[in-house]
Amino acid sequence: MEQAVRLFLVTLAAAVFGVPPPTWAWNAFVPVGGGGDNLYPPLVRFDAHRHVTVAGVVDSSSHSKSVVASLSRKRGHLRWSYTLRTGGENKIRHLIVDRHGDIVLAGYENGMEDVFELGYFSVIKLDSSTGAEQWHRELGPGQATGLAIDPQDDVVVCGAQGTVSDWPNVDEVHPYLAKLAKQDGDVVWQTDDVPGTGSLVVDANGDAVVAGGDMVAKYRGNDGTELWRVPAFGVDQASLVGRTDVVTVQRDFADSPVTVVSDVVVRSGEDGAERWRRTFVRFVREDNRFTQLPFIASGGGVVLVEPEHPTVEIVNLDALTGKETWRQRLDARGISSTVWEVVAAPHDLLMAWADGLVRLDPKTGSVSFRSFEPLGRSGVAVAPSGKVAMTEEDWAAGSDSLGFRVRTVHKHALRKKLRQTQPSSVP
Repeated sequence: MEQAVRLFLVTLAAAVFGVPPPTWAWNAFVPVGGGGDNLYPPLVRFDAHRHVTVAGVVDSSSHSKSVVASLSRKRGHLRWSYTLRTGGENKIRHLIVDRHGDIVLAGYENGMEDVFELGYFSVIKLDSSTGAEQWHRELGPGQATGLAIDPQDDVVVCGAQGTVSDWPNVDEVHPYLAKLAKQDGDVVWQTDDVPGTGSLVVDANGDAVVAGGDMVAKYRGNDGTELWRVPAFGVDQASLVGRTDVVTVQRDFADSPVTVVSDVVVRSGEDGAERWRRTFVRFVREDNRFTQLPFIASGGGVVLVEPEHPTVEIVNLDALTGKETWRQRLDARGISSTVWEVVAAPHDLLMAWADGLVRLDPKTGSVSFRSFEPLGRSGVAVAPSGKVAMTEEDWAAGSDSLGFRVRTVHKHALRKKLRQTQPSSVP
């Protein structure tokens, strides 16, 4: 009742007095401790009850510390927290919520930075209500690079696995793909006959697609049998289009001047054959050649996001034909146009970048929300209801303790349309 009254007063003030609605519904800080730097943005997801789960890593001079926390959906109060050990290098790289709302994590623990960042390849499942471990599976020396859930809520994971005869001397590192049972994390099947470990998706049939090592390959979900493998030079990312088709982004370079060539390719889920390909060419400064990869995502269409300071260009392609339907260019107000995360859904397209949080209409490309404030390494999520949450690295007020700032966007701010940034027309 109290919240309903507050929302009514906010709406009334905005309508009568022109008072702008608040940007954030709530703003919380999750302390982690330590300091230093971290290469990976924190992760944020909604669980089945729309509570917000955040996970991230904080480095110090002697170790890295990974923390997972659950915050209540209405006020952002801490519900529970979980710490992945405290010694060595412990890094949660992936966070996903299964269909029952439980939390699955993947990364590595007890690692040593001078051994190819190899620790123990770990996958962990937490109860979303309490944060208690349901199971904790170590898959040998290595680290996870991809995590997905199949239609039965079993866990599919890919990564690099090492062969070690005298730790920490690593004899060999090879790609690895496995399926783990949802009940206890036991290995259902596993294979090291995979092309690489750049990206992993699971389609509507439960089959796994791995992109990396200049190849794209598909594996049957129930036993890991390879279904097809096709060459894809420079492939880095994969996503799904529809139920089983696969979209990848492949990247190549040319010199004098430095040119980045990005190929967006949609392949048949049946045999990997190309349905269509679009090529995008951009010229970059020499010092920016390797700074930022393009992003690929699929929701209402296929979305390519290419950062190149001082702008970020977002292109939407029709999923069936590859025809460009709209193009949006955003100017960075700060010194960087680094993009941290892009989330595409049928009714939302969200981007967390160094210049703020942006929400676009996936059908038209018009900007419906933009927060003009610099963001450090950040993550963003959208719930099926349309609620938006984001997290970024931050320092505790008045201290040198690092943690994660977690916020949800006020629904009235999301409804406020921005008219000053419209997409360019496409003939």
